[in-house]
Amino acid sequence: MNKLMIMMAAIFLVGTSANAQNSLNGAWLATELAVIGEKDAVVYMDLESIVIFSEEHFSMFTNIGERPDFLNDEDQITDQQKIDSYQSFNTNAGVYNVSRGTLIRQLVFSGNPRDIGSTVESEYQRKGDVLIIATKDSQGVINRITYVRAD
Repeated sequence: MNKLMIMMAAIFLVGTSANAQNSLNGAWLATELAVIGEKDAVVYMDLESIVIFSEEHFSMFTNIGERPDFLNDEDQITDQQKIDSYQSFNTNAGVYNVSRGTLIRQLVFSGNPRDIGSTVESEYQRKGDVLIIATKDSQGVINRITYVRAD
């Protein structure tokens, strides 16, 4: 009887984890980024961000603030323009899993080469068509992005 109960519990936990992971599937557009520090908080509404989850993989692009527009510029792009453009966005992709409200991402690709191979753990909440992902950095600053379902 005890073996049966343990097997049932294991099946339930594996099924629950798979369902949680499947619940992230799809495309999500950001509506807000809140950066919460020890003394203050800043909320950005002028961001462009999308995160796409499949069964095991994710891809994310975020652009905060004004990104320089070079489409109509016939001159060569200057080094400063390149730096300004690079500093306004973050992008990465890789594999992920979830465990009890924690989203664990392994970065396989990243706009910042130093991030490749790193692991990012975030808390997440899904409420219908809203997804909130909150990540705390090593200084204790929390980046909380609110997404809405795009598909």
